[in-house]
Amino acid sequence: MHIHTQAREWYREDLAREWYREDLVGEGLKAAGLGSGKLNRSSLFITSKVHPRDNGYERVMKSLTDLGTDYLILLHYPVAKVRPQVLQINVDPLNPNADILNLCRKEGVQVVAYSTLGTQHPAIEPGHKNAVLNNQIIMVRVVAVIEADEEVAQVVGKSPAQVTLRWALQLGVAVIPRSANPVHMAESLALYDFQLDNDQMKKISTLR
Repeated sequence: MHIHTQAREWYREDLAREWYREDLVGEGLKAAGLGSGKLNRSSLFITSKVHPRDNGYERVMKSLTDLGTDYLILLHYPVAKVRPQVLQINVDPLNPNADILNLCRKEGVQVVAYSTLGTQHPAIEPGHKNAVLNNQIIMVRVVAVIEADEEVAQVVGKSPAQVTLRWALQLGVAVIPRSANPVHMAESLALYDFQLDNDQMKKISTLR
């Protein structure tokens, strides 16, 4: 159901066969109109990943067939001596991977960030809060008064998740937030009607 919603809301899909049923994703895309003229393939950015143990033409074609598309595949842990076009790594405010980002900018490699909203950080104890979205610099939604020392989310009038994703976008990173909640999906798409200033970007980039 959420695949149908994501396609309808112009979401982009990032998958891996070892984590998701590509055939079910393909069915969801078909239900959203892919292949019937209601949804153009060119409007969707769909990737799946091939683990080294599954390298080979037949294995790649199986993924593409299940998804109902004829492209695009990424290699998990690539070992070939080929200049990459895309590097997918974890990038979030507590783990910005600045050295790798700088290298990729220099080499012209596009970084795609997973778990930007802090889902990679392990639970320290039961009932813990998300370390990124509950950070005092990022958290708190909308307030009426804007003061220089307020948290970033208060100043820009956006949710912590939107602030975090916008931070990554302004670093030149593509983001792939995951959600099955239509409200969260729509929120994650509403990132282009505001910007973070240099001070706000620096505050978030130096969180530890």
